[in-house]
Amino acid sequence: DATYEVSVCTTKSVADASNTAPVWVCLMGDRGRTARVRLLSRDAIIGGCELPGVVAPSTEERPQLFKQGVVVTMVVKAKPVGRLVCCMVGLDDTETGSSLCVPTWHLDFLRVQHHASNQDYFFPCNRWLSRDRESGFLCRILRAYDQHPHQRKCKYRVTFHTSDVKGARCDSPAAVTLYGQHGCSGRREIIAFFERGATDSFEFGGLDIGRVTCIRVGHNGKGVVSPSWHLSNVHVENLTTHVSEEFHVNRWFDHQREDGVIEREIFPAGILFQVHQTVYKITLYTGRQDGDGKQAAWLNGSMLLELHGTKGQAGPLLLDTVFESDSGVAVFLVRALEVGPLLAARVWMEQPHPHHHASHPPPAVASILDHLEVFCHRLHRLYHFDKRTMVARTGAGAVLEPVRYSNTSAAGDVK
Repeated sequence: DATYEVSVCTTKSVADASNTAPVWVCLMGDRGRTARVRLLSRDAIIGGCELPGVVAPSTEERPQLFKQGVVVTMVVKAKPVGRLVCCMVGLDDTETGSSLCVPTWHLDFLRVQHHASNQDYFFPCNRWLSRDRESGFLCRILRAYDQHPHQRKCKYRVTFHTSDVKGARCDSPAAVTLYGQHGCSGRREIIAFFERGATDSFEFGGLDIGRVTCIRVGHNGKGVVSPSWHLSNVHVENLTTHVSEEFHVNRWFDHQREDGVIEREIFPAGILFQVHQTVYKITLYTGRQDGDGKQAAWLNGSMLLELHGTKGQAGPLLLDTVFESDSGVAVFLVRALEVGPLLAARVWMEQPHPHHHASHPPPAVASILDHLEVFCHRLHRLYHFDKRTMVARTGAGAVLEPVRYSNTSAAGDVK
């Protein structure tokens, strides 16, 4: 077994960030993954903390190890997995009956040291693990970096060019998410009026995610005067490194026009990124539980999928197709970044399309998902995800690990 030193930092600047629920981690590398390892209080190292700006807990604080602004370091033993690529971290909610176990936590970052190889990895998070905050996930998939996250901050400027066509203006709250070679910016909400033919720029700070390879942009459709938008293009500039990317859009974001989509994933202009893209064939098996297909109908244009591989992250990908309710099987074809061999998948339900009736709330993915298959055309590899590997389920979402993969010549022809 390999010995890893895992340091966990609970966010200092967020109120109620502390956590008393058990925490587990799963390390993923280019040679495999560890089992889920629970971080136990008896393994905690008190004192000797080398991370800046935080302190280790005192002995009397051990019942609440993951306290706001505190770093806890633990030594765990697991099988060697090579160079770390990402990790999963989650809360164990099986003990929620205990008064000491509150399944909510705001995690700043993880640090993992592998002394045998003298490697030091940082996993920025800065997100909630909670049933009732943000997306409601008790598990996060984090990418590995070789620098402390507080040393990798930068500033971005995102410029939107609204088209000069009739009805192009938008007064709905908008949002943008940047995806880069080294991670994701997180969803950034924008409250503004996007006038026809106008150019609007917004700046925000965050971690340097490397070259921006994809953006997800859209609005919530709740504008008073003009709940639609025709976007010409988007310009993204890293004001710290002075690297910029241009994203050509020229599409409607409107429930009543084109394909009715109000959020889209856009790739950069030029042919450079074309060689890094692939087509994924997503086959979802539901094991239908109702006779009238109401649950199945929710999967039509309301399910999002995120793929995590050894080379990065693809998604969120909107799975928008006609659901075959009679067979209990849905097939989606999506174009996205090729992220190498898959390590994990995250699937959840987004806000319903207006044509869905409000009397039928979206079901939990865990209640209707039987298994999932992902075929990568570029790698000719078919991945199988089974609900038995569901490492975190909450609300309408789930995180899964692949059971196995097969090398194929086509999606369905296994060698």
